[in-house]
Amino acid sequence: MKIEHRASVADWFAVPVSDPVDPEYEAEVQQATQRAEREYRQAQERLRRAEERLAKARREQQARRRIIQLQQEVDLRRSELETCRRLMTATPVVQTDKQVRHRTGLDDHLELGVYKRPKRKKRKAS
Repeated sequence: MKIEHRASVADWFAVPVSDPVDPEYEAEVQQATQRAEREYRQAQERLRRAEERLAKARREQQARRRIIQLQQEVDLRRSELETCRRLMTATPVVQTDKQVRHRTGLDDHLELGVYKRPKRKKRKAS
C-alpha cells in the first residue's frame, strides 16, 4: 500500500513567526538606540557650534586661512552627521543577480546539477 502525504498549500506560503523578544535583548536594543541617538544629538551640537564659529569668523573678517579651516571643519561635521543619519536608517534589501554572486566552484552541483565526484576512501596499508 502506497501512502502519500500532501502538504497543504497554505504551509508553502506561510509567513514565519518570529520568536518572542526577551527582556534582556530588548534592553540591549534600547541601550544601543539611546547611544546612537545621543551620538546623533552630539553630532548636531558639534555642527551647530562649528557653524557659529564660522559665522563669527566671517563677521569679524578674520584671516582667510581661518575661514577656510573652519569651512573644512563644518564640512567634516556635516559628513559626520550624514554618516550617523545613514547608520540610523534601514538600508533596502537588494537582490543580487546569480551571475554577480561570488562562486567558489564547489557549489555548482547544487544549482546546475553538475555531478560531484565523491571523495576517495583511504585504504589501510596491508
